[in-house]
Amino acid sequence: MMVSLNIIHNDIKADNICVVNNYNGSPYVTVIDFGLATELGQILYNNNPVPEECRINQFWMAPEVLEGRVSNYHSDMYSLGVLFHWFFNLCLPRPLPRYLRTQLDTALHYYPSRRPHPTVLLNCLKEYKYSFDHGCGI
Repeated sequence: MMVSLNIIHNDIKADNICVVNNYNGSPYVTVIDFGLATELGQILYNNNPVPEECRINQFWMAPEVLEGRVSNYHSDMYSLGVLFHWFFNLCLPRPLPRYLRTQLDTALHYYPSRRPHPTVLLNCLKEYKYSFDHGCGI
C-alpha cells in the first residue's frame, strides 16, 4: 500500500484505477499515473493552489490539495471516498449498508484529520464483500 511507502498519489480517480486478473484469475486492482504524487507531508504546486489548467480533475481531489496545502494519506482517502461513491452509485441496484455509507461519507470530510484511515475503509469493504458474497443481506 502507498501509505507504507509514504507516497501520496494526489490524483486517485476512475481513470487511474486498473482492474486486471492476476495469475490465479482473481481480480487485482492497480493504481496508475503517479505524475502528481508527492512524499508524505509535501505540498503539490509549492504552496499555491492547483493551476486552473489542472483543475479538470478537481472533482476527485481533496480540498487541501486543490488549495495548495500539505497532503497526506487523508488526501488520498478523500479521493477514494469520491471514487467509491461514484462506483457504488453507478453499479449497485440497492442502497449501501449504513456502516459503509458512513465511512464513505466521512472520507469526504473537508478536514483531513476527520477522514478514516485506509485500513478502516478496507475493513468495511471486506465486510461488505463478505455479506454480498454470502447473501447475508445488505
